[in-house]
Amino acid sequence: MRKILVVNTAGLGLGGITTHMLNFLGCLSYDDFQIDIIGTIILDHNIMERFQEIGCNVIILKNRKKNLGGYIRQLSELMKKEQYDVIHVHGNSATMVLELRLAETNGIPKRIAHCHNTKCSHRLVNEMLLPFFKNSYTAAAACSGLAGSWLFGRNQFIVLHNAIDIKRFQYNAREREKYRKLFGVSDSILLVGHVGQFNEQKNHIKLMGIFRELLSKKEAKLLLIGEGEKKQQAEAWAGDHGISDKVIFAGMRNDVENLLQAMDVLVFPSKWEGLPVVLVEAQAAGLPIVLSDVISNEIKLMESLKFLNLNETDAVWADEVLKTYFNAQKSGRSIDKDRFQDYDISCESRRLMELYTG
Repeated sequence: MRKILVVNTAGLGLGGITTHMLNFLGCLSYDDFQIDIIGTIILDHNIMERFQEIGCNVIILKNRKKNLGGYIRQLSELMKKEQYDVIHVHGNSATMVLELRLAETNGIPKRIAHCHNTKCSHRLVNEMLLPFFKNSYTAAAACSGLAGSWLFGRNQFIVLHNAIDIKRFQYNAREREKYRKLFGVSDSILLVGHVGQFNEQKNHIKLMGIFRELLSKKEAKLLLIGEGEKKQQAEAWAGDHGISDKVIFAGMRNDVENLLQAMDVLVFPSKWEGLPVVLVEAQAAGLPIVLSDVISNEIKLMESLKFLNLNETDAVWADEVLKTYFNAQKSGRSIDKDRFQDYDISCESRRLMELYTG
């Protein structure tokens, strides 16, 4: 049995990296692997329970941000005790060097760095650590070619697509009706959706500006799934601009596959991204999407996905949202499953097993 230590440097909260981990680790055979997950920074108990349900051990350590010394000490002791075969570190920057160097010092032979973004919020720290980081891993993975090139440069890496269970997300009219009733949204109302943490990257103020413009053209509501440091700012903006009664702040949810059925169009004006798993999920549900062109076009699996520059006005974005929605209405929410082959978790998870055992 191979012993694997998995670290999400962003913590165990509901987000793209955690969703990726759950999807992939849920496909492994726990007769062949012992998977230990580090819990630090964010400790969402629902998330931790989901990891435990699929067979992982969750080990809580000191907060990586608030008590770095305690975190390093505990992590090093764990590595010495367990003698892992593999460490798999998920993150967005060269700060992953911390776990990777500790693993090297403690004799872990296979050290995987896994990049999930094309930018980070601490650019100078990232640049300072890059020379050390690039000598700290023995294998590299990324959610997209763009993300891999950004962090690993010319060093070799593989792309592990943000794969999902396609069948779980396929369009379901019954769930659509149920969830629209749950949120008080009639069939005549255009339901615009977004799934993501309230932070600088996700650009919620731009999103609500677009939605405000949209309201002058069609009766609509905005469904926002997620939590985060900038949620209060978003709530205040909605109040100040008189649209609070049109915006649904639904918080963290574990039924995203059903919420996507209820939406009519997903709007995603992120300032930077890797390859968001929710965009794969939304397309699997046949949901049209308008997104910023900073996101790699590797994500385009359906024709009803439209890229726009963030410099375009909110009014231009609102017009494109309506246009994309009406065009998608003509074709319905069926999908070409052949285009999702690289994002089928039953196939893609085998590549992770090969990475762990190779």
